[in-house]
Amino acid sequence: MRSDRKRTGAIGHPRLLVQQVRWFIALRWVAGATVLIGSFIDWQFLGWYDRSREGVLLGLALLGVNIFMRTWVHRNAALLRRPRRLMAVIWTQMVADLLMLSLLAVWTGGLSSPVLGFFVFHMVFASLLLGSMPAYAVATIAVSIFFAFLGALGEAPVARPAVLSAIGFILTLYFTVLVVNHITRRLRDHERRVLAHHGRIIEMSRRLRDQQQAMIQHEKMVALGQMAAGLAHEIANPLASMDSVLQLMQRKAQEPHLKSIATMRQQVQRIHAIIRQMTSFARPDVPASTPMPLGQLIDRVIQVVDLDRRLDRIRVVREVPETLAQSWRLPISMQQVLVNLAINAVDAMEHAVRPVLTIAAEQSNGRLLVRVSDTGSGIAPEHIGHIFEPFFTTKPVGKGTGLGLSVSYRIVQHHGGRLEVDSRCGVGTTFTMTLPQPTSAPA
Repeated sequence: MRSDRKRTGAIGHPRLLVQQVRWFIALRWVAGATVLIGSFIDWQFLGWYDRSREGVLLGLALLGVNIFMRTWVHRNAALLRRPRRLMAVIWTQMVADLLMLSLLAVWTGGLSSPVLGFFVFHMVFASLLLGSMPAYAVATIAVSIFFAFLGALGEAPVARPAVLSAIGFILTLYFTVLVVNHITRRLRDHERRVLAHHGRIIEMSRRLRDQQQAMIQHEKMVALGQMAAGLAHEIANPLASMDSVLQLMQRKAQEPHLKSIATMRQQVQRIHAIIRQMTSFARPDVPASTPMPLGQLIDRVIQVVDLDRRLDRIRVVREVPETLAQSWRLPISMQQVLVNLAINAVDAMEHAVRPVLTIAAEQSNGRLLVRVSDTGSGIAPEHIGHIFEPFFTTKPVGKGTGLGLSVSYRIVQHHGGRLEVDSRCGVGTTFTMTLPQPTSAPA
């Protein structure tokens, strides 16, 4: 296998080589038909050459060889992936073509034949298909066959003009191989550089996707960190209730405590629900996860954000039509977007007199519009154009990473939608997420 790779290293990938072989076969149909028709016309009408009848037979033979090669290539498509088979096919075609072309050239004038220039095309094909040294070997074979036929027919070059023509013919073939090899070598080097660059781009794209997923997960952890105080408060209340019940049961150890046990189970279920919300939100997104009804998704967002104790002084308004809440389903990753927007809204209303967080949804022209609005401080006009840029933030150091809106923007864009903002200083901010029908969103 290693020797096969070395053998094909100069000519490219075997699959590309198979395509070139098939192209070579397709080109031979034109050549065979031209020889056949030209010889027949000369035989019947022109009479320029004495061996026009043999030229007709040669054209038929060329087409017959092509039919055989085409059938062999198509029946052995799987075997052609082996470099040795490819080389056998190419060499067979080259030698057969040179034999027939040499015969045709000898029959139509020898060194003054009008078809002598077609040897140049075969030198080009040999350089493209076989590489440098094999192409020189093909040129040597072509010269040997041609002059052997000339000698067999008693037309070997003897006179000075004929000898000079023969030398010019030989030099033309070798010079063609030299030039084409130089050009193809440059092209192959460029192709290798392009393929290497393409591989680096693919690797960079993979790393960017991994980094983007890491940024999304990082933002979730930041959001949970901001809710840590509220989370501790939410768990502390059930624990305090359970502790009181346990103290009561300890003082009255002889009495049945079915009601107390039921109370404790309620508190345990409450803690379990809080932890389930937290772990569900912190879990990395699964790209192929089942979409969730819009209403259920917004409810989960409100439950997660409700862990923030600052929400105790904020009125939360949910304006989602029931039919829309049930019929429209969104990817789970949209929870991250809405949580990010809701947390930003809570941050913006830290000093608001009448803080109101509104999550609304409506359908317009076959598209879903989800709005997250607040009555906070708003965004300064000079900052509006930068809020979706990574690491841009107006929050104090330690209170924001500058990634939340950037990550949200990319998630929405990935699902075929767009994220827009409308803000007025001192009045509030509204983020509008516009999404297409689920069937038209990309997978």
